[in-house]
Order: sequence, then C-alpha cells, then structure tokens
Amino acid sequence: MKLDQEKKWRRTPRSPAIIQQVSPTYQVGGGESPLTEERRTESSGDSGRRGSTGRRRYTRRPRVCKFCAEKAIAIDYKQHELLKRYVNEQGKIRSRRETGNCAKHQRMLARAIKRARHMAFLPFAADRMR
Repeated sequence: MKLDQEKKWRRTPRSPAIIQQVSPTYQVGGGESPLTEERRTESSGDSGRRGSTGRRRYTRRPRVCKFCAEKAIAIDYKQHELLKRYVNEQGKIRSRRETGNCAKHQRMLARAIKRARHMAFLPFAADRMR
C-alpha cells in the first residue's frame, strides 16, 4: 500500500483527470498542489533537510573603506609602508573595487601614491626578474 502511494507521488500528472486520481485535494483551476506544500514544509526545517543540496548561496560581504572606519583625516605621501599595500606587483595603483575604498579616499590615495613615486618613496614600475 505504501509503495503504491509513493509511485503516485513520483509520477508527474499530465491531465486534470490524472491529477484528480492522484490527489483529490488538488485544485485544477489554480492554487498550490499538495506536492509543493509538502516540499515547503520539508525544506523549511533544519540543516538535515532531505531536499537540500547542502550548498549555500554566495553573498559578498560589503567592503568598508579602511580610512573611513579609522577616521583618517589625511593620507600622506610619506607613509610609504601604507601606500605599498595599494600598489600591485607591477607597480600599478590597485582599483577601488579591489581595495574597497570609498571614492574620496581612493582619490586621496592615488594622489599620495603619485607624489610618493615622484619623491622616490615608491617605484614607478616593479623591478624585472631575469
């Protein structure tokens, strides 16, 4: 008896007549089937749920400008150790998307890096390895 009920639920009904045979509570003109209601109750449980694949959807963590968080007033070109973190291996200024800075501090940072390069605190380009 239990096996017959499982077979009925596994089969995807094609016509309203078959739907009536499989589930008398199903509304032909709309509404939700007992199948979807059953799945919802299964999936709204704990992490040990049956229908889940175990994967979580990736959500990117919002980046916070480090300078805004620290309440930094000015970014100085003489702070070459700080500025090195915002320059990649090739000597290019890292983008705002990579660093997570706000627009205001990214402009200040770029200006400080350019000044530090001019004053020879930072190299214009990385040294080549041969």
